[in-house]
Amino acid sequence: MKKLMTLLLAAGMVFSAANGASAVDIKVSGEWLFGGNFTNNILGGGNGIEPLQKDVDVARGNFTARQRIRLTLEMSVSEALSGLMQFQVGNGTDMPHALTLGSIGTGGTGKAVTARWAYLDWLVPNTDVRVRMGRQPFAAPSYVFNSPVLDESPDVVVNMPLNEAIDVTAAWIRARALVNVWGQEYKPHSTIDLAYLSGNFAGDGIKVSPYGMLAFVGSQANFGTVNDTDMLGFTPSDENTVAYWVGVGGELTMFDPFKFTFDALYSGNDADGTAERSGWYAALGAEMKT
Repeated sequence: MKKLMTLLLAAGMVFSAANGASAVDIKVSGEWLFGGNFTNNILGGGNGIEPLQKDVDVARGNFTARQRIRLTLEMSVSEALSGLMQFQVGNGTDMPHALTLGSIGTGGTGKAVTARWAYLDWLVPNTDVRVRMGRQPFAAPSYVFNSPVLDESPDVVVNMPLNEAIDVTAAWIRARALVNVWGQEYKPHSTIDLAYLSGNFAGDGIKVSPYGMLAFVGSQANFGTVNDTDMLGFTPSDENTVAYWVGVGGELTMFDPFKFTFDALYSGNDADGTAERSGWYAALGAEMKT
């Protein structure tokens, strides 16, 4: 009898431990934004979305009221495993990656509930390597302004600290895809996939982040709606193309109370004809604490 009680007690302790390990702490947060504006004498309707129409007189006033709701669920099992889901109501434009306020009083149009972010964070066991998988905010390093490259997309991002001063980040990013869409015909070569690698070097009063990225652009990828160009700067091509970005950013804080920041970037592709692109970007910043 004592042996049976001991076995039952041991089984109960194991069951309790399993339940405790699977417990999830959930934190709920969100925002509800509402706004309106009135414009007059603005070409293109004055809403900031439609293209300019030089031959159309729209001098009459234009009033727009919009709202956006975001609900965020943060789910944590432990320091080694967590997840986040953010829902959004309100989407006032069909431009890629644009997350503006949705129109009011449109009978449901533009008010579909969408999952803006949905990703898992986990640590590789017995290491400091962190992996984030899913649709997430992701941008190239930028210290002066917001990054002009990338915004949010389905990614797999791996961050590996090498020591206290250096860490390396690698990522696979699917910027666009038309494959496996319900109710749509399959189109080969309809994706844009990117391979990304960056490093962060932090020292006494200085931080530098070089990075590089390759994009494999399918000839049938669904390019954007603004002059047939999307947010990554691609234009339609009859052939698969490869685009690249090489950049570096950083900041100097050793001259306190002054802080200096910089960003530099060069990009191009191997397309021919009108789809060929190349260019550079640079920014400098200076701040002073008072």
